[in-house]
Amino acid sequence: MQFTHEQEPAIRSQARILKLIAFAGTGKTTTLVGYAQARPQARILYLCYNKSVEVAAKQKFPLNVTCKTAHGLAYGAIGKQYKHKLGNLRLTDIARAINSQNWELVRSVQETLGNYLASADEKIGLFHFPAEKLQNERMRRAADSIVEATRRLWAQMCDVNNHATPIPHDGYLKLWALSKPDLSTRFDIVLGDEAQDINPVIAGLLAQQAAYGMGVVVCGDGHQMLYRFRGAVDALDAPWL
Repeated sequence: MQFTHEQEPAIRSQARILKLIAFAGTGKTTTLVGYAQARPQARILYLCYNKSVEVAAKQKFPLNVTCKTAHGLAYGAIGKQYKHKLGNLRLTDIARAINSQNWELVRSVQETLGNYLASADEKIGLFHFPAEKLQNERMRRAADSIVEATRRLWAQMCDVNNHATPIPHDGYLKLWALSKPDLSTRFDIVLGDEAQDINPVIAGLLAQQAAYGMGVVVCGDGHQMLYRFRGAVDALDAPWL
């Protein structure tokens, strides 16, 4: 495979932490393939955004690369304990869990939980309450009770013996991230593609692996953020990179 003079320095780089910024169509993923090919003895994890990316990546990368989604890694470590209660968390599930028929409150709990699950934070706090709702005096007064209800809901989701309250896939991903997994026991290097679209949970996982001594290579284009609605941040701006 032929690489451009822009790709070659990245492929040959000896830096443990490497940030690659490139525009659409400039061969970001191809550069990562070349990076992996240049290190046949290294155990490399290619962190995929979704299952379709994982399937495609397995056709491109050499055999020393494991292509996995974060959810796939999390399921193997923690999620399988919850297979009997995996599912979407509906508004009716939340209403039952927090014992409320106030649907405005229930929706606010849903939004607060979603913000927490996408964050790198360890505990649920007022900062996860939807900021736009703080403009409303009535909702502002209810914020503390909504945060407390969200904590009760999360506790029920995490309880493997509670069959009534489902836990979605982002729930066990959050639990796995909170366990601060050390992937350096299995891999030497982690590759993070489309870094501009990962959420703070995944960004935090990458930072943890760097702290554990793993090589971390992130690649992306901040002009291409597609998943901001899922709480994505541009990991390319992370201070540890």
